[in-house]
Amino acid sequence: MRSTIKRPSIMRRFLLSALALLAATPSLADFTAEPLAPPPADVIARATDDPDCFLPDGIDKGNMWEAATLDASTRVHLVPCQLAAYNMVSKVLLERRDGESDTSTWDTLSFARYSDALGWSASDTLVNASIDGSTGQLTEFAKGRGVGDCGSFATWEWTGYAFAMVEYAYEGDCRGRLPGDWPVIFRRTAAPETPGD
Repeated sequence: MRSTIKRPSIMRRFLLSALALLAATPSLADFTAEPLAPPPADVIARATDDPDCFLPDGIDKGNMWEAATLDASTRVHLVPCQLAAYNMVSKVLLERRDGESDTSTWDTLSFARYSDALGWSASDTLVNASIDGSTGQLTEFAKGRGVGDCGSFATWEWTGYAFAMVEYAYEGDCRGRLPGDWPVIFRRTAAPETPGD
């Protein structure tokens, strides 16, 4: 009697090979699978080592931080830099991880700002900023005085590699109008390109 040796089917061998390859491949960095955490103390210290940053003694910047995951490899962090009577100024830090690395890189972002005195300029801070993690929209409401009837109100959205301005409203004179009634001095008319376009 002839003995037969059972051989695994080609499909089964392929699946076993694929599973072995997956088990041997390091996983890619994925922020969507990790809880948000404040930037390391040295990153915060570098970002806020600025003469325009001053906080009352005893303020823990790590506890006042706000953040959102923008995509699998990018997060944005708002770190307090200055507190005043009605404005909180923040540095905006972009945290990225590339490929298989579990080490983050950190960049301080700059944004357009408008004033009657200077016109358009750039600033590495935002005032009374907030980030919507579900949409990737960043907002700023810089109050010229406590009641918020002058200053600027701006929005930016995450494009996949940068924040692009959507709208900028500015009211230089404090005359009782709220941001919804301020003149819009910039409004984007077309969506910016996104990665892959």
